Amino acid sequence: STGEGSNDASTNDKADEAEQQNESIAVTGEFDLDVDPVFIEILQKEVGGHLSEMTQFVSDSLEKEQPKINDNFVRVVHTLNGAASMASVDGITKMTTPLEKMSIMLMDRDQTLSADDLSHIESVIKHAKSQLNLLGTGPSSVDDSIGDYFVSRISELNATVEESKDAEDLVFESNQLEEKDQSDAVDSDLEDGVVDIAVEEVE
Repeated sequence: STGEGSNDASTNDKADEAEQQNESIAVTGEFDLDVDPVFIEILQKEVGGHLSEMTQFVSDSLEKEQPKINDNFVRVVHTLNGAASMASVDGITKMTTPLEKMSIMLMDRDQTLSADDLSHIESVIKHAKSQLNLLGTGPSSVDDSIGDYFVSRISELNATVEESKDAEDLVFESNQLEEKDQSDAVDSDLEDGVVDIAVEEVE
């Protein structure tokens, strides 16, 4: 009977252990990164390389009077976002997804980066490194304010475009009215000329 009791205890321990593993997986995300340390190492190396390129970009930008986004920076952020998304590292993608969109918009419009933009890009680098170091160790805190900043910048840029379109529409309408006034004036002059000629002929 002692052996049976021992077996029951062992079975209960295994059940508890399995339950704890399931809880761990539920907390850390879609899958348990602890099971594949090689994957974590590869991801840390790849993402670390992208973050180094971003650091260099920020360093170069701080030396310029009018720093601007370039193709290489957009490529780096896009690749970083893809790698983090593939690994379900939400703490990184919540920052890099809106950063990528904002960067594309700024580059397409040839607009300069503000001091706040550069500061928040630095924050992305800092927090992404923190997320990488915590991979496989359980859930980590996410600073939503960084991603929220880029989302607000995107809204500002969209609003600027709308204002620009409204201004262009007003200019177009003004030009149309001016052209119509000029056309009406010409028609009026022609009518006056025809009347004058008719009066002369009658005389």
